[in-house]
Amino acid sequence: MLTRDALAELDDLIGILPDPNDPSWNAPTRCAGWNVRDLVAHVVAVAWQQAEAFHRSTLRSLNQPSYLESSLPAPELAEGLISARRHLATVLATTDLDPAEVVPLPWAPMPYDMARSALVLEYGAHRNDLLHALGRPTSLPPRVCAAVFPNLAAVLSAGSRDVDLADAPTVAFSSPSVSITIAGGARGWTATDAAPTVRCSTDDSTLTLFALGRIRDQADLAAISDSPDSLRRWFGGL
Repeated sequence: MLTRDALAELDDLIGILPDPNDPSWNAPTRCAGWNVRDLVAHVVAVAWQQAEAFHRSTLRSLNQPSYLESSLPAPELAEGLISARRHLATVLATTDLDPAEVVPLPWAPMPYDMARSALVLEYGAHRNDLLHALGRPTSLPPRVCAAVFPNLAAVLSAGSRDVDLADAPTVAFSSPSVSITIAGGARGWTATDAAPTVRCSTDDSTLTLFALGRIRDQADLAAISDSPDSLRRWFGGL
């Protein structure tokens, strides 16, 4: 199911790409420093990297693929992404690991199931980024939220990797599909049974977008938490 969901998110992203000569390729995105062309070029490159990582996992290799950047011009990016998707699908179809076996993804080695969840997260988040840039903001589909929630503390930790969490509060997150309380420490955010000092309650999509660093405006944070200033201070974003 995770493999299917990852490819479905990539297909949906391909389906909303602007026409080759559409001026929206130059539109800014909420990913700092990227326009639409940069965003799609990133997905093209990372899909090839991820395919290589899964290919290496069949050799039990922990050597991560090196950095890759696509210099394709906007009119060629759609075909480039279709080609990357085809390559990734071929590799995933021939990769069948035990859940605990490791895939050397470019940003971190991960167990097989977590690595496939990371693909769903990556393509789902960037599809949402693209829709936002094109003036068509929408909620994340349930399959993307479902890929994030089992690893919510880890995702929040990745976003806060440059934040000193020594004095961080205990934060309770809740949505229709997840409820977790986390505490900050030297190893990032971890689940805890301690009573929370900050609460955040919202729908599945908004919680996932917050975890991915896409929701940071004061008004948006105030709508989901009793302490928006704490959320802005202690949580970064991917």
